[in-house]
Amino acid sequence: MAILTLGTARMGMLQYASPVSTTDVRLGLHDVGACQLVFDVDDVQAEYKRLLEMGVKFKSEPTTDAQARIIAAQAFDPDGVTVEIVERI
Repeated sequence: MAILTLGTARMGMLQYASPVSTTDVRLGLHDVGACQLVFDVDDVQAEYKRLLEMGVKFKSEPTTDAQARIIAAQAFDPDGVTVEIVERI
């Protein structure tokens, strides 16, 4: 378990070791109950390269969304849950 705090905002993250999950079903990001953590970074390309070197699996290379003014890349955590790194441009 980890509790992240920023100002008055708090977010708890936990992983249940027991009981072990009995399903292989993964929710799509559009499904109710799905979650996605997004991490703001200063340099998506540098973080992408660093994480790749550590063995992190990505869904895609970093892409630019000019309308949203971001560069982003989505990866999988060890449980297959989507996480995203985002650089504001």
